[in-house]
Amino acid sequence: MDWTTCGLMNLKLGPEIPEVPKKPQIILHPISLDEIESEILSRLSLNVSLRLIITIKNPNYGSFKFEDSIASLIYHGNNSVGEIVIEHGIVPSKGELNTRSYANITGDKLVKSPYFTKDIEAGNLNFTSNLTLHGKVKMLKIFKIHATVNSYCDISILVHSHLAIQLSCHSKVRL
Repeated sequence: MDWTTCGLMNLKLGPEIPEVPKKPQIILHPISLDEIESEILSRLSLNVSLRLIITIKNPNYGSFKFEDSIASLIYHGNNSVGEIVIEHGIVPSKGELNTRSYANITGDKLVKSPYFTKDIEAGNLNFTSNLTLHGKVKMLKIFKIHATVNSYCDISILVHSHLAIQLSCHSKVRL
């Protein structure tokens, strides 16, 4: 066996780049619930701003550089009542990124929903959020591959406590 054969065997048996990317983990951390404005006498309305820290954990070997994005806040399946703005960033390989953001909830749309009164009486408002991050994965500091991360979150705000928020997110990567 010559040195060339040994080198080729070593390359074949060495570490491989995974073909299927692992799912990133996106976690929303509420900081505060601000600017709660309501008018009941003239007309029923409500506006809310929720400040967040968004943690994006990357379990993959390549870093992910993504563009600015906006996630929609959906109330009971089809009513878009707000948005979460996410600024561009880079998540290092096998690392995480914490970024500050905010969610603006337009109360007029929320209050007009037939579910609103029942949800307030029950003590919680349930939302879903759909987020798509477009960007590039950088592998081995050489290859740049276009990637899209889709994330779906269930968000529940407990009405009687301003910062009691329950979250659950699921993400998928598409190259």
